[in-house]
Amino acid sequence: MSVIKRHFQVNLKGMKLMQKKIDNLQNAMPQLGQRFIEMSLDYLYERAAYYIESSTGNGGYEPTAELLAGLKRDYELGKVFNDCVHAAWVEYGTGMIGTGTHPNPPTGYQYDANAHGEQGWTYPGEDGKFYHTQGLPAHRFMYNAITDYRMNYKKIFSKAFNEVVGGAI
Repeated sequence: MSVIKRHFQVNLKGMKLMQKKIDNLQNAMPQLGQRFIEMSLDYLYERAAYYIESSTGNGGYEPTAELLAGLKRDYELGKVFNDCVHAAWVEYGTGMIGTGTHPNPPTGYQYDANAHGEQGWTYPGEDGKFYHTQGLPAHRFMYNAITDYRMNYKKIFSKAFNEVVGGAI
């Protein structure tokens, strides 16, 4: 973000003008904070949706559609989350295949919770057929969205600042 430079005459008129600009900025701070949160959540939501679609398939694939439908943002609480029942398994991976595929799994996350080992397990699909798996690698849709955000939050703040404060200073 660029530094804002303003020149004021050091006299009573200049001091009053400077005080007015400071008051305008102070009055805009709550709105600026709220707008920055909204823009940040929108960015995170859009990036997470992008990574869901690009790493798990297209919108026609049922689990992808479920993940996209589960992706939510709450402006009041200031969070983006996914309430799809299998979102964590997709994010962090499962089984032997998933182990080590996420750079920052939560403490205590169990990749092979049922100790299937390299043999894997068989499960019935919604189509009535049985499928065998050794797990699923991590599809880091939230982690990647946050990584992108860390590289762009200053730009987002600058946009929010210009939108809210604009000509106030």
